Amino acid sequence: MHIDASPRQLGEETTRSAPPKPRVVVIDLLRLAALFEMINGHTLNVVLSEEIRQTAWFATFTWFRGLVSIAFMLAAGLSFHLTTVSRLAQHRADPAAPRHRIRRALEIIAIGYILRVPTSVFFGDLQALWRGMDRFLAVDVLQTIGMSLILLELFAMMFKRAWHVQLAAFISGSLAIVLAPLGEALSARHVWPVLTNYVGHAGGSQFPLAPWSAYVLLGVVIGGIVLPQGAATPLRIYVSRLALLGAVTWGGARLLAHSPVSLWHTGLSYSSRPHQVISKLGVVLAATSLLGLVFARMRALPRILAILAGETLSVYVFHLVALYWTRWSIYTQLRNSLDLPHGLMVSGALLVASVLVGFGWHSQKRLRARWRAQRDESLRAQREGSLRTSPNTPLS
Repeated sequence: MHIDASPRQLGEETTRSAPPKPRVVVIDLLRLAALFEMINGHTLNVVLSEEIRQTAWFATFTWFRGLVSIAFMLAAGLSFHLTTVSRLAQHRADPAAPRHRIRRALEIIAIGYILRVPTSVFFGDLQALWRGMDRFLAVDVLQTIGMSLILLELFAMMFKRAWHVQLAAFISGSLAIVLAPLGEALSARHVWPVLTNYVGHAGGSQFPLAPWSAYVLLGVVIGGIVLPQGAATPLRIYVSRLALLGAVTWGGARLLAHSPVSLWHTGLSYSSRPHQVISKLGVVLAATSLLGLVFARMRALPRILAILAGETLSVYVFHLVALYWTRWSIYTQLRNSLDLPHGLMVSGALLVASVLVGFGWHSQKRLRARWRAQRDESLRAQREGSLRTSPNTPLS
């Protein structure tokens, strides 16, 4: 999911007034690695037989698969730092930028809800939405990322200094972790699920704001630490700082796990336990540092990978549609029926199809942007021509 903080993604290449987005290779690499593992993990989780799913290696695979969503959220926070916080004065000087950002975040939230609509609704069964209301109102990764970006944009509008934005993000992210047990209790009551589903897992949400928004919010803080010069930060600086932060974060999580002061109760969801949240963040930071080391000589992504890194949202949507949304979906046809080699073949086929859809979506966006630019140029020429040919009107 390419859900970064850029005000507008459509027509970057053809819009003359749009400044180029600052990019750091390691962030795009993190996004791409998460994209590939997301498709592979979701597919194998659907198609592998129950015998395989009960093995120890599958449990380990599932744990690492859980890092994918964290990687996407962290990338969203790092991107917000690059595109907004590191150039806060320029961002605040453009009155259209906050509107575009918030509109983009609302689109992400809307897509998240659309993907949860029962597919039978589209085949005439309007009662299906009501019957599946609990599932529809559950909060998924897109809703949480969208809401987090709106909150960050509000911070950027409120504060004139970058460190104020980072401090607000740090406080908010920390509260999202610490208050996760309270959010769990509120969502269990299920008083008003359209709201309470945003604060805890108990109502059926997989990615409620508490604690999952912390990965986006703290990503902005981490961006300020590891990328002090924005996209111009030397690789040796941000790789070493990512590694150090990963080690400190993971170590702190281990200390918290063995602390005599407990921040959670026994029945608390595994993903809401503060030491688990912090521990997984440390692992992702260390993995990001490793990516930077392995690809240290890569100054820019090849164009084909750069395009794909910018189309993770369209790839995300397509792969979910192919997995679940139709009567002929992979879930319907192959659920828990394959061994590992055949499961990997299905995963590879879906990955290829999803990548092709991503390239297709990128191409149509470029064509639309080019058409809009040509239309605007034509209208401007017509207006200038009419002004030159019209007679002067004397002032009365």
